Amino acid sequence: MGKYMDERYFRNNQTQRAVIYSPRTYKDVQLLIDHLKMREQVIVDFSTLNQQAVYRILDFMSGAIYALDGSIQQITKNIFLFAPQGVTITIPPQIRG
Repeated sequence: MGKYMDERYFRNNQTQRAVIYSPRTYKDVQLLIDHLKMREQVIVDFSTLNQQAVYRILDFMSGAIYALDGSIQQITKNIFLFAPQGVTITIPPQIRG
């Protein structure tokens, strides 16, 4: 099973949650999608996976995001933010990878 990077949920002032997760296998994707279905933002660190696994997970997550009418934003080379519908993502250019 993948690993929560901080083992905690983070809350903002509107009580929306964001989960930071580092998947270890393609099977971890279901858990990530479950968080999105609960309207939680998911920050995924792909740095521990090989490129083929990253592509497979991104493809699957992209389909889920499309079905949930959400959005994806690449933060750095290996870190992506997946957000459910209604969450606006703004990443300043100076921190993008």
